[in-house]
Amino acid sequence: MNAFVNQWLGKRVDYDGAYNAQCVDLIKQYLAQVHGFQPGAWGNAKDYWLNPNPALLSKFYKVQTSDAVSGDILIFRPTTNNPYGHISIAINSNSMLEQNGGAGNGTGTGTDAIRVRSIPKQSLYGVLRLKGASPPPSQGVDNMPVKLSLGPARILGAGVLGRDYNATHQGQFDADFNAHHVGSPLTNEYLQGLFNSAEAQAAARDRQAKQDFYLTWKDKLAELQARPTQDKVQELVDAMAQKEKVIDACQADLRSSQQKIIDFANDPAVKVGNWFKRFLLKLKARKK
Repeated sequence: MNAFVNQWLGKRVDYDGAYNAQCVDLIKQYLAQVHGFQPGAWGNAKDYWLNPNPALLSKFYKVQTSDAVSGDILIFRPTTNNPYGHISIAINSNSMLEQNGGAGNGTGTGTDAIRVRSIPKQSLYGVLRLKGASPPPSQGVDNMPVKLSLGPARILGAGVLGRDYNATHQGQFDADFNAHHVGSPLTNEYLQGLFNSAEAQAAARDRQAKQDFYLTWKDKLAELQARPTQDKVQELVDAMAQKEKVIDACQADLRSSQQKIIDFANDPAVKVGNWFKRFLLKLKARKK
C-alpha cells in the first residue's frame, strides 16, 4: 500500500480515458495494480456501494463500518453539490488516498490531484474490504444487515421525517431517498441517526403540537359538533318566516273583519232598523 501511495501522490490518473481524472479512476488503478483485478465500467462512486458489480464482490466484502483498515476502499454518500458520491483508499484508520476530492472538476491538478487527507467518517456508506484481510470483517456479504430499499425509505420519510404522505408515495422525494437512504443498512445506528436528524425532530415537534391542540380543543370540538349546522339554522329561519306570513295574513283578515263590523254599524239602514225595534219594544211594554 505504501508503495502505491508513494508512486501516485501528487499525480493524476485517468484509467479508462473517460471523463478526465475522476475519483473512480484511482480505484480502478488500485484494483489493477495492487490486486491484479481488471475493473469495468461500474458506474459512479456511490454505485460501488449501492449496486456493486458481482465481480468486485467476489474479492471484497461490503462492511458497514467507519473503522477502516489499510487497503479498504471507502465509499461516501452523495451530497447536495455532488450527487455521484465519492470513493477513496484507506491508508490507515484515519487517513485516505483520494483523487478529485477538492473542487471536483476532474482536472487532477491542485486539490483534485491525488492526495492524502483525513477520512470524513460521518459521510461513509461503508468500506469494501479484501477477503482474507486482517482484521476480518464483522459483516460480510452474506451476513450484511438488510439494506434499505425505496419502499421502506418512503415509509420512513413519511412516518419519521414527516413528509407529506401522498407526495412521498407518489415519488416526489425519490431522488433524495435514492441519494441519501436507499442502500443504507437498516441498523439501529442508521435508525437512531434518522430519528435524531433535524428534519425528524421538527416533524416530531409538529406532531406533538397537533396532539396538544387536539387535547386542548376536543371538548370544544364536541360542543361545536352538537350545534345545528348552517343548513339546519336556515331551515328554522325559513320556517319562522313562513309562520310570520301566516300571522300577517290572519292579522289582515282580523283588521278586515273589524272594518266590516264598523261599516255595518254605521250603515243608516241598520241604524233605522235598530230604532224601529226599540219603538216596538216600548209599545209592547205599555200594553202590559
